Amino acid sequence: MRGPVCVTQLLLLRKGSPIGFADAMIASHALIINATLVTNNQKHFSQVEGLQLENWFSV
Repeated sequence: MRGPVCVTQLLLLRKGSPIGFADAMIASHALIINATLVTNNQKHFSQVEGLQLENWFSV
């Protein structure tokens, strides 16, 4: 594994809160393009530093 996904996984692993590979790919992509990630999975994605989240289910 290389690149942003690997970095995201490594940082979360060091914090003791790893997320799945697919979630790390999604989070990394959103970070790279500076996008807001719309998700109902706040538990995993809120652990990714700098990731902008929005939950349309809580509106």
